[in-house]
Amino acid sequence: MRRLRQAAKVSVLLCVLTSSACNVGRRQLYEVDAIPHIRNTQAPVKLHLMSGELYALDAWHFELADSVIVGSGALHGIDRQVVSRGTFSVPMDSVIFAETNEPRSVAPFGIPLLAVWSTVWGAVTLTCVADPKSCFGSCPTFYLDDVSTDRPRAEGFSSSIAKVLEARDVDALGVSRPGGVRVDVRMTNEALETHAVRYVQLHVVPKPAHAEIFATAEGDFYRASGTLRAVRCRSPHGDCLGDLLYRDSLEYRSLTDSTDLGIRETVELVFPAAAGNVGLVLEARQAFVSTFLLYQMMAYMGSEAAAWLATLERGDPFSRRAAWRMANIVGSIEVSIAVDSGPWHAIGNFSEAGPIATDVQMVPFTLPPASDSVRVRLKMARGSWRVGYVGLVTASPTTATALDPFEVQRLKGKPGEERAILHDANRYLFTHPGDEYRLSFMLPSDADRYELFLESSGYYYEWMRAEWLAEEDPAMVALMLMHPEAALKALAGEYKLREADFEVNFWNSRFGR
Repeated sequence: MRRLRQAAKVSVLLCVLTSSACNVGRRQLYEVDAIPHIRNTQAPVKLHLMSGELYALDAWHFELADSVIVGSGALHGIDRQVVSRGTFSVPMDSVIFAETNEPRSVAPFGIPLLAVWSTVWGAVTLTCVADPKSCFGSCPTFYLDDVSTDRPRAEGFSSSIAKVLEARDVDALGVSRPGGVRVDVRMTNEALETHAVRYVQLHVVPKPAHAEIFATAEGDFYRASGTLRAVRCRSPHGDCLGDLLYRDSLEYRSLTDSTDLGIRETVELVFPAAAGNVGLVLEARQAFVSTFLLYQMMAYMGSEAAAWLATLERGDPFSRRAAWRMANIVGSIEVSIAVDSGPWHAIGNFSEAGPIATDVQMVPFTLPPASDSVRVRLKMARGSWRVGYVGLVTASPTTATALDPFEVQRLKGKPGEERAILHDANRYLFTHPGDEYRLSFMLPSDADRYELFLESSGYYYEWMRAEWLAEEDPAMVALMLMHPEAALKALAGEYKLREADFEVNFWNSRFGR
């Protein structure tokens, strides 16, 4: 069996590298609107219902007049026991999505337009073959080509791993522009994922001289001045002041614990006295622990990943809470402050998901007068974050102007309705591995300089890797969902084995790079 898997992996890799079509087996999910476009109605299909039940149909067809799917097979209950067999007529509005598993001819870069989730038999880069758990993964990745063609400036809605988890995401682009200048943003899909992009907007905020503009995690904007730099910084590894004093290439980072990925560490900084309306500015990005955990969860779900996704899409409260329990442990930085020698008070969290692009956020709060110093405490899972800067500023609210792209150009493939779709809040632009778009914005001309922020909204589906299916383990799924603290201990050794090489492998496996 091991030799068969290796042979299949090599054959598909050769297919990809030689740009030839291959006959492969693929498990795919289709959104409801895509079901009428499934061509092979003689192949079995599973219909996941809002109720939690499942129809497994053999031959079937779609009846347009009544908007129903008619087929013969079995109805399975929530416990997946057979409830009845026969011929069924299933209303489309009761279906979450359809699942197929059939041999089909697939061109390596011709991913079906309407498929939202697939099992990939083989990988598209040598790096992914070597270690599928460190494959590049992201949501939409954004570039400013006149700044850097290879360095991502933002990644959109990284935590929206299903439609029901769709969220808006505001990212600081880290650049200022003079008024009246065209801004081109390149949006790419460089991973084995399907992205559903509802909209992309550019937020522009006038930037006065000697001031800075920052956004909060909630997408509010503040004008900042009077920056205070820390005078002391202590971490478990000693003095950390040099890593966090300036917005440069230096980062504070640590390695994970070999016995528990949930073990937390604390970084404490001391700032000079401040008072009134202030804000703590943090520049940070996730390391690769959260990426590994997502991939490992999918591997343990194996052939039942679609069933779990269906429960999530139904909005099941337990599934939703369980999905975030582990993420909350490793995926946020808790921020607390203390005035002088007083008690600690929590003021917020830095929780930007994803390891690709560094983001800058501000946490606003109010300080009482007559303080001698302000202490700041950052508490986070050890080895899960890279922190580049922490500063204290005087802050006041301001407003941004939201711009839609006046032009959307598809850089690879046949142009379509991209601009119309991104201007319609009821539609999604679906992108697939290797897709690239240029979104063009025109800045207003009533200010000398603007600070730029990118807002995106949507969701994405990570593709199952065939190499993961051999790891299917319902007991480990239950442990990760029900007892994440125990799961983080059980998985610590597995992550530690690949920690040293994870970042290099991750970046080397970008699709099309």
